[in-house]
Parts: sequence; structure tokens; C-alpha cells
Amino acid sequence: MLKQYSFLAIGIGIIFSCLQTGSAQTPQSGHLYGFKLKPHSSPPVYQICDEKGKATGPDLFDEFNPDYANFSTFALVKKKGSWGVVDTHGQVLVPFLYYRMEPFVTCKGERIEGKNQTMPLKAYSGRFLVNYDHGEEGVIDQNGESKLRLQGISSIRSRTDSSLIFLIKNYASEYALADTNGMIILPFTLYDDLLVGFDGPILVKANDQKFYILGKKPGPSFDNCLPGNTSILKKDNKWGKLPFHNEAGIPFENDTILCISKGIYGLKKQGKWEVISNQKGVKRLNALALDDIVTDDYTGETYFGRVGASWTEFDINTGRAIVTFNCDRIYTSSNVSYLCIEKENKQQLCQDRTGKIIMPAVYEKIDIDGMDNDGDKLVKVHNKGMEGVYDLRKKKEVIGCQYEMVDFSVFSDFPDATMIKVKTKGKYGVYDMRLCKEIIPCIYDDLKLDYYLDDPAHLFIPVKEHGRWTNYLMDIRFNPYERTTSVTHSLFAAKTEVTVKDWLGYMQLSETERGVDALSMNKLMPDTDLLNPKARIAFRYLRLEKTEKLGEVDLNPYPMARTSSRTLYPLANKKEYFDALEYPVTGITYEQALAFCDWLGRYVSDSKDWPIMVLRLPTPEEWEEISVAGLRKEELSAGVRDSLNEKGCMLYRYKTDKACTKYDEMIKMRGKESVWASDFFPNVAGVNNLFGNVAEMTSDKGVSKGGSYDHYASQAALHKSISYTTPQPWLGFRYVITFPFAP
Repeated sequence: MLKQYSFLAIGIGIIFSCLQTGSAQTPQSGHLYGFKLKPHSSPPVYQICDEKGKATGPDLFDEFNPDYANFSTFALVKKKGSWGVVDTHGQVLVPFLYYRMEPFVTCKGERIEGKNQTMPLKAYSGRFLVNYDHGEEGVIDQNGESKLRLQGISSIRSRTDSSLIFLIKNYASEYALADTNGMIILPFTLYDDLLVGFDGPILVKANDQKFYILGKKPGPSFDNCLPGNTSILKKDNKWGKLPFHNEAGIPFENDTILCISKGIYGLKKQGKWEVISNQKGVKRLNALALDDIVTDDYTGETYFGRVGASWTEFDINTGRAIVTFNCDRIYTSSNVSYLCIEKENKQQLCQDRTGKIIMPAVYEKIDIDGMDNDGDKLVKVHNKGMEGVYDLRKKKEVIGCQYEMVDFSVFSDFPDATMIKVKTKGKYGVYDMRLCKEIIPCIYDDLKLDYYLDDPAHLFIPVKEHGRWTNYLMDIRFNPYERTTSVTHSLFAAKTEVTVKDWLGYMQLSETERGVDALSMNKLMPDTDLLNPKARIAFRYLRLEKTEKLGEVDLNPYPMARTSSRTLYPLANKKEYFDALEYPVTGITYEQALAFCDWLGRYVSDSKDWPIMVLRLPTPEEWEEISVAGLRKEELSAGVRDSLNEKGCMLYRYKTDKACTKYDEMIKMRGKESVWASDFFPNVAGVNNLFGNVAEMTSDKGVSKGGSYDHYASQAALHKSISYTTPQPWLGFRYVITFPFAP
């Protein structure tokens, strides 16, 4: 309604929609009404093209604004950091001189937007607001000629009528009025605020906290003005209205004035209300003295008045009574046509004009302002300070009043969504109304549900925990890499420690893909003296003489790699060689482990349509999280990994003075140090040898977890750490995959 636009000038901050008189066009992405700007690189550089994609101008531009185009004639583009204007052939209309540039729009008349709703009709005025690189603002025309540029101006705003009078403000916060040629109509005078509306006078608020009518000389003073209609003023503690256009003035004798609709006002005197129309004179609309008034913000055609214990809906033009409600209070909304009625501190929802009840009176509050636009689906309800959701179609409560907050904002962009953001005990989660349960528990500091709903893959919801954003995996069937297993909804862990085979494949691929020289290959080599003796043979045959009888094998454990890592091995030692590949790699530095993770991460994420993926060493806390996820129920309650089963056999490889027969047989077969990375059964999370075998590096340099064959089982406890400074025969690593999120 017009009253929404009567406060202050629309100004040049408004989004320019390129509206013609009585019609509007909406630009398509990349198009500017008859011509296109095509990106050529990343970051994009734009060039003007015709509809067939053929270049119509030679220049390239850094940026363009598709919202600011005048039908099919010009576009705002940026070149070398400055803005200018070009036509469809790339000819420069306005030189590239400006730090910021926007078209001026003016309001001419009114355009009907919907039933009893009007909007000011915006039109392009033929001028641009520009900001010079040193901070001053000005106004130019389409030829680049200056129309208004005054020294020391901090802001320029346009009035909303067609007069193109500008409000200018200097750095001393002094306001003035200027015309389109820069002529000062009213000089700078120190005012604290300035209100301009096309349905009221120009008012200024001086430092004595009173309002004045702005003219050649300040006019009468007023104590206050009503936001939304600057001609409604307060003087000597009484409210009144100045005459404007076709409206008559209202004497300054009222305790309160309520603007019900254009030209319709509620006046309160001595605790009673009356409703008047002041179009071409003041006319009383209803004879009743009302105890209270509520406006109909949705239709604008009615209002509600209370007399005693009942409310009546009245026609706004005739004052005729339509329907009466026996209730204590009525609430309306600008979004939906429903009414909320309150009786004995309980609220219920009904349809206006009929009084048909559609919700039971069991709630302390029904939030009709928060309903979705079509008003036929969901409504937020409140009881005892908690919020829930009622479904109007199913006629039942779909979420009980159990949350501190249920967030409906997602429905403005995704009306068919079934998920909403919820909050309890200060933490956020996600509730699925279709499944009738929380699908993300309320344990996060924040989350961004709209990112998930806007993503066609529907894989991740960004969540914030302990000050860090990460992506919460929604589809537990998804796995970014077959060599990992899901530990939590945002953390994947390698099933085994990185093996000798993994490391040899890494070395061979580095050599074949990047042409690594012999010196660089030596830097990739582990200290073979610190490997399990049975694993050293694998590195002994990296270079073989042709006189030996050789076999060939592809060591590449990474099927996404673009090249193979085929290498030779001696046929005489085939079994010994292949057995050596299964041991965890040791004798490497912390920096070598980081380099491996960086290399493998690039392969795994190559050409994948996922959020940014990071393959890295786990933090100590993540390692413990992986451990907890792998414990059996009995172990979890005890907070420790069992080292023996009920038969007294070792459940993982650790240092022991006494072992069972099966354990002794394994050590005899594998050697006195580490065993294969896949030996022993995986834990509940599908991870092998998390405890024992070789200790595992964490992201904290010098800190390892899990113990090894050289440590007793007590040293492999969940919260224990083992320090190191150099490569060790008992020290290896496993990687994790996470999906961090940067909002």
C-alpha cells in the first residue's frame, strides 16, 4: 500500500528494474535486452556479442551489471576498475571514470500490483548517480555531462516524485535541496534528520528534537511525526494531520492516530476510537465508539473494531458491519487472509468474513505473520515459550512445541521443502516433517539449510561446530573414495594404514606424470632401514638389471590416476615381493606424510562434482572420534579398546610378554615387527589396526596415537599419545577425508 512508500525517498539504492511506463522486462542471465556479454575466462572477462554469439565490439570488460540496462540501448560495464556506459556495438557513451554508477529512477503516478495494493511506478530518468574515486558523488546524463557535482557532498538522494529534486548532505551532516542543474533550492542548515515522501510535506528534525516543515524558512514545529505518513504529526502532545492533495486536515486534538488505509484514519480520544475518511472533508464512517481497532493488513478493504467483549469486521468504505466475533483479541497479517482470534489467553485460527474455525484453541500464540505466502500449509505455534508447527491441510500438529525456534524462512525460496531449521538449548539441527523426526540433531552452533536445498546433488548441509564450518553428509551411502569408510556424517577414515604398495604407487606415479628426477625420487624414499625387514624387498627392485628374469605389475592403487605405475619385479622372488607390499609404510617423515596426503587428495577430488574435499592427517581429536566410533557397546561403556578376547588371544598387534598360539603363528609368518595393514578383523566402523601394529601420525607434528608392536596395550589407550621427533620403524599414518565449508 502507498503508506509503505511514503517514508523517505526511494533513493538510488533501490534495485533498478528497467521499468517502462506501464510495463516491465526482466533480463535473462548474461543478456542485456538484445545483446549479450560473454565470459571468456576464469575469472570471466566479458565481450559484447549478438544473439548468435558473434562479437559486436572489440573491447573486453571486467564486469557488467545485467540489472542496469536501458531496454536495448546501453549497459553499465566495468573496465580497469572503473565504470562506464556502452551501447550494443561497444561504443563508449560515458567514459570509464567512475568508482560506482547507478541509474536514477523516479516515481510517476501509481501502478496496480494486486487487489487494493498500489506501487509507485518507477521509470528511468535519463541520469546516473556516480561516485568518484575520491568519495564524492554526482549526477551525470547519458552523454556523461555533469548535472550535479558539489564539493564535500557525502550523499545524494532523489525525491520519489517526478520533480528530480535531490537531497544532498555534506560531511557536516547538513542537508540541503538542489535541482538537476546543481542549483541550491534550500541552503544547508544543520538538521539531524530529513523525511521526504510523495504523499506528505518535507520535514526536518532539528537538534532540539522537534520537526519542522522545510521551506524557504523553517515552518511550524512538531513534537513527532508518524513513520509511514509524514503529514501525520504530533503537536503539544496531540496528534493531527496536515492537509495534502485531496485529503482534508485533521485537527490536533487526538491522543493517537492510526492510518487504516489511504484516506481512512482511526482517531483515539479519551480512550475511545472513531473511524473517519478525510477525502475532500472529514466524514465519520461508523457511529459506534470503539474500544479498540485492528487494521486488515491483507486486503485493505476492512478493519476490525471492538465494543465490549466482541469484535466486529467493518467495511472500510461504508462502515457497514460484516461479521462479529466473540473473542478478546483479533490479529491480522499482511501475508495471509486468515485471522487469529484470542480468548481466555488461548489463540485459534479462523477464516475472515465467515468466522469458520480451522484450528483448535490450545495454543498461547499462533504466528500468522510467519506463515507461507499461500497461507494454506503451515503455521508456527507457541506454548510455554516453545515453538512447534501445525499443518492446516492435515489438520494436525506436525511438530510439538518442543523447540526454542523453528525457522520458516526456507519456505520463501523452497515452498515444497519438508525440512526446517530448529533450535534447542542454544544449538541448531534439522527436522524433517515428512519423516516426523530430527535428521540432524541439535548439536551445532549454526547450519545453512538453504545451501542443501539449492544443491541438485543434495549431499551436504554446512554445519558449524566449535567455531569451524564443515559439511554434514546427508546420504550415508555416499563415499568419496572406496578405500575409506564413513566414521561420522562429516568424517571419512582410511580403512587401513598407508601401505608399502600405496607408497610405491605414489613414487611411480610421481615419476611418470611429473618426470621426477633421481634426486627427487630419493626424497620420496622412506628410510628402508626403518621398514619391517620383510617389506624392504619391495624397494630393492625399483631399478632392475635386464639380465634378471622379470615380471611386470601395476602398482597403482588409485584407479582415478591418469597414468599407470607399472613396474618390474624379479620372478624368482614373486611371493616375497607381493607379500612385502601389504605392510604399513614406516621410516617416513611428517613432511613426507603431508606430501602424500596432498598428492592423493588431488587425485581423489579430480573431476568430482562435490564441495571442496580435503584429504589429510587426522587431528588428535578426530583420531579419538574414529576410535570411539569403532568400539563395541561393551568397550564404549568402559571407554577402552579390549586387548584380549574371551579366549585370551590378542585383538591387535602390541608388545606382549605372553601370547596365544595363533598370535605366535602370525608373528612367525609376518616377522617380529609390524603385521599386514589388513591383518586382524576391522572394528565396528570398518577400520583395521587403528590400535597397535604401527602408531599413527596426527596433524600435530610429533604426536602419534594408537600404539604399536613396540608399545604395550596400555600405551594404546584412547586418550594416550606417543611422541616422536624423527622417522621410526613403529610409526606410520592413515589419512582422513573431510569436506570443509567456507560461508
